[in-house]
Amino acid sequence: MSHAIPRDVPFTLSCAECDTDSPDSYEDAVQEGWTQIEFDPQGCSENFLGLCPDCRRREEEQQARLRAAFASLKPEGGDACPT
Repeated sequence: MSHAIPRDVPFTLSCAECDTDSPDSYEDAVQEGWTQIEFDPQGCSENFLGLCPDCRRREEEQQARLRAAFASLKPEGGDACPT
C-alpha cells in the first residue's frame, strides 16, 4: 500500500470497478490477487479501494487488445514525420 494507513483503521475493502465480496484482511486480498489497494478515508462503506482479480484481468485483456490493435496499424504515406 502506498499511503500511510492508521493502525486503528479496520480493513474493509471494495473493488473500484464492481461489487464483489472482499477478503477480510490486506494479506488475504494480496494473496487472492487484489491490486492497487489504497486507503480511502472518504469511502462510504469501505476504508480501502482496490482492483479485484476479475476486474484486473479484464483491464489487462483490454489493454492487450488495444496494444495489438495499435501495433497492427500501418502508417500511411511512409515516414510518419517527414522533414
